[in-house]
Amino acid sequence: MVKKKNILILFVIILFMICIPVYSKAAKITVGKVTNIKVSKYTTSEIIVTWKKVKNATGYKLYLYNSSKKKYEYKGKTKNNLYTINKLKIATQYKVRVRAYINDSNKDYNGSYSDILTTATKPNIVENLKVTNNGDTTINLEWDRVTRATGYKVYIYNNTTKKFEYKAITNNNSITVTGLGQSNTYKFKVRAYKIADNVKYHGAYSTEIESFTKPSQVSGMKTSSNSTTSITIAWNSLVRAEGYRVYKYNNSTKKYEYIGQTKENKFTISSLDPATGYKFKVRAFMTYNGTRYYGSYCSIYDTATYPNKVTGLKTSKTAIDSISIKWNSVKKAEGYAVYLFSERTQSYKLYKTTTDTTMKIKSLKPAKFYKIYVKSYVVINNKTYYSSASSVLSQKTLSTETCLAGIDVSSHQGVIDWQKVKNCGVDFAILRCGYGKDRTSQDDKYFSRNVKECEKLGIPYGVYIYSYALTVEDALSEADHTIRLLKGHTPTFGVWFDMEDADDFKKKNGMPSNKTLVNICITFCDKLIEKGYKTGIYASLDWFNNKISSSKLDKYPKWLAQWNDNASYSKEYALWQYSSSGKINGISGNVDMDIAYIDILNKDDKVEKE
Repeated sequence: MVKKKNILILFVIILFMICIPVYSKAAKITVGKVTNIKVSKYTTSEIIVTWKKVKNATGYKLYLYNSSKKKYEYKGKTKNNLYTINKLKIATQYKVRVRAYINDSNKDYNGSYSDILTTATKPNIVENLKVTNNGDTTINLEWDRVTRATGYKVYIYNNTTKKFEYKAITNNNSITVTGLGQSNTYKFKVRAYKIADNVKYHGAYSTEIESFTKPSQVSGMKTSSNSTTSITIAWNSLVRAEGYRVYKYNNSTKKYEYIGQTKENKFTISSLDPATGYKFKVRAFMTYNGTRYYGSYCSIYDTATYPNKVTGLKTSKTAIDSISIKWNSVKKAEGYAVYLFSERTQSYKLYKTTTDTTMKIKSLKPAKFYKIYVKSYVVINNKTYYSSASSVLSQKTLSTETCLAGIDVSSHQGVIDWQKVKNCGVDFAILRCGYGKDRTSQDDKYFSRNVKECEKLGIPYGVYIYSYALTVEDALSEADHTIRLLKGHTPTFGVWFDMEDADDFKKKNGMPSNKTLVNICITFCDKLIEKGYKTGIYASLDWFNNKISSSKLDKYPKWLAQWNDNASYSKEYALWQYSSSGKINGISGNVDMDIAYIDILNKDDKVEKE
């Protein structure tokens, strides 16, 4: 028994002596920890992992996490600091760790595990990319789902940089790309991605696809012109639209029918009925790869043709304060609007509307010519459509013993048919005899004819000279000019000194002082009065108020030029020139219109000099 015990003790001692060197050697081998582990490349089925080399390491062992078994499993070893893990699943997350080892005497001494590297394989390439819908600023894209992809990135081609640029991201296999320009072509690519540890691992780009945006909806519809048988509609121009198609509503078929197309942003529809409402729609179009594509229809646009023009406008009765007119009835017209010309605004203003074909225009001034026209109208869809204006009727209210209607003329009116003028009811005329100093070259070339015609037809007349006088001496010469031309004639409506700026002549040559201007007037008038002529001064309201307002001129009759509906001069005046745009039969173009207040004009047969 003692002998066996001794043998066991001896065996233990021998074993201990053998193991002491081995354990001593292992204690001296230290293996560093792998650091800087990362992915250098990845595909749909492989991941290449690299790390920083560990000093004195014989090699490295790689471990891959098994999610089913919930543990890391040895995958393989390598002598390099790089390892390719293959035969992996597409778009799948993986966890990897590595440790270095040193082999000594056929024994591996392992270092610590590296930090865990979370990575993934690429998703497959996106396939069957297609367009499902085109809008005017949007394009809808769709593609096949990619197995295990987290999401998808959409890229659009930039024509400036000549490359595809990131546009949008989505978790679905479809997207609406917004913010595009109308009527334009675009190229797209899509690629899937897989997220692992907050890092996106992208698949390959899909095949590029080209598509387009449609033209936008037509907007800004309006009527640019109407007539009795045509309508021109217009709208806002659309960028890159090839053209526009126009549709008109057919009341019989109860639908819109194509009537034509245009490259411009307007279209004229002809052969329409007067005073009739119409409905239109317009849409733009473009051509892509030989196929025409249309934008949305505009909102329905209602408009109408004008009623026919009023004809047969004439005077039925006149009085000293009213004019009665009548005209022919217009088919389909719902009413008529009567317009009266305003000298104040130099435009026609609505007087009144009526459903009849007659109108009495009241509260007028005696011995004054009025210009009148009439329009017919219809109301369609709560909008009033007026015809073009009838011909203008120029009609005078009746004169009285103290209020007469007249005109003043010069060579600007050309050859006048004085018989027609008289037939219009003109009571008198003031004729220009000339302008400036006593030179035959400055005689009015039609004065002689005009005087003879007035005297032959018994039309009372007066005369005026257009003054350029800058000095009293100039005024004397202009007086001589007038006296020479009046020889053998007796103007019953006076001689008038036209005192105004003469086409800026005075301004260009130095405007005389107000005192000089007053003396010029006195000089001219007194010389004509000495010759036995009733003489007065013609000027604008501004001149009478601000340049020749001296009381020294109060003894001379005044002819006021104020083109207005009412005169506002505070002092007495014998003649009022109320218009420069009168219309009289026998005279081409416009003519000045006047009223003479006979009781004032004839107050003094002769003005005595002081």
